[in-house]
Amino acid sequence: MNNEMIIAIYIKTHSKSQLVSFFLILTLGPLGLIYSAWFVALILTIISATLYFFMFQDLFIHGFYAPTMSDVWVKHAIGNVFVLVFSFLYGAVSVSNYNKKVKATADLLASK
Repeated sequence: MNNEMIIAIYIKTHSKSQLVSFFLILTLGPLGLIYSAWFVALILTIISATLYFFMFQDLFIHGFYAPTMSDVWVKHAIGNVFVLVFSFLYGAVSVSNYNKKVKATADLLASK
């Protein structure tokens, strides 16, 4: 095996997939970020869970048929949509940065 083939194998085996990241976030929400950035996944999951907690708290305080019911749903749904969109964006950037580091490491190993 030549050096270029070894580098290509190193990059292929150590890289992360953008598609896997997308589907994990799509199915698990912010918890799917564990694949690319575990600390951000925990923070965003806590934020999302807190938003859901306050939504249900508002529902029990105002009742399910209160006149402000649509305000309760819309307010918390918008918050969770922002968390989900941020999760998608951060997951894509995080995987891209990780793959750049893998390529830089491969280049460094190749120069030795």
